[in-house]
Amino acid sequence: MNKRSIAITAAFLVAGLIAGVGPAQAKHTRPARQAETKTFEVNTHYTEPSGSMAGAKCGSGETFTPECHTLFGGEATFTGTMWGDERYDLQGPIPLALPDGKMAYEGTAYIDGGVVGCGTGTYILEATEGYVDMTTYNPVTDSARGFNKWHLRPGSGTGELTNLISGSGETHWEMHGLGAAGIGYFGDGDFTGTITCRV
Repeated sequence: MNKRSIAITAAFLVAGLIAGVGPAQAKHTRPARQAETKTFEVNTHYTEPSGSMAGAKCGSGETFTPECHTLFGGEATFTGTMWGDERYDLQGPIPLALPDGKMAYEGTAYIDGGVVGCGTGTYILEATEGYVDMTTYNPVTDSARGFNKWHLRPGSGTGELTNLISGSGETHWEMHGLGAAGIGYFGDGDFTGTITCRV
C-alpha cells in the first residue's frame, strides 16, 4: 500500500470514528438537572400595628342563622424566613371567652413577600387550633398570650413561590389592647416550623 492509499484509508477511518462519536455521545449525555427539594427552618417575627379590628357577625347574606362568630381582621409585617406584608381574616365562636378562659379562633392569612431560599411572590397560610389565653391576661401591659398552628395552603403560591410544596409550624404571640374588649387591638409574635420548596 502506497502513502497515498494509507492517507486515504486513514482519512476514512477518522471520518468514520467522528461520525460514530455523535450518537454514542448522545446516549451518554447527562439529562437535564432535576429540581431538588429543600426544607428551611422558619424563624419569622411579625408585628401588627394598633387598629386591627374585631367584631361579630350572625348569619350570612339574607339567610338568618342563630350561629354567630367573632371576627378578627388586620394587617402585619413579617421579617425573617418568611417576609412581607400579611393580611388576615380570623373567626372564633361566641361567647368569645370559653369556660376554660381561652378565646378560640381559626382563619386565613395572605402574605405578599417571599421565603428565604425559595423566592418571592404570594402565598396563603391557614391558622388552626388558635386561642388567646385570657388566664394569662396582664392588666399592666393590657395583653394576653396567644397560640395557633399554621399550615401552608398547597398550591397557593404565585410568582417564584409556585415552587412551595409544604410548610407547617406554630405561632406564639401576644394580643394587646384587650381593655376595650378587643375591639381595637394589636399584636406581635413569632412563627416557627419548617417550609419546603423546589430549588
